[in-house]
Amino acid sequence: PTLYGLKTLGMVDLVAVDKNLRGFGIAKRMVTESTKWLAENTDVATVGTESVNFPAFAVYQKCGFVPTDIAYSYHIWLDEVLR
Repeated sequence: PTLYGLKTLGMVDLVAVDKNLRGFGIAKRMVTESTKWLAENTDVATVGTESVNFPAFAVYQKCGFVPTDIAYSYHIWLDEVLR
């Protein structure tokens, strides 16, 4: 069985735009183009961002996504741990 009983799941998990280039619609364009590809190649598309990344929430919502879930991710930067 697959997630939600579907064959494929696609995800946009990180969209980043240089701070000097923000406000020109670049992130929206990247998400829109990614979504087009996902629509042709997967059964369901999701996006992910940090819970406090309100600019990302705005972009995703402008592209038609709605918040449905909160998940926690834990990261460790080994180069910092091993110093």
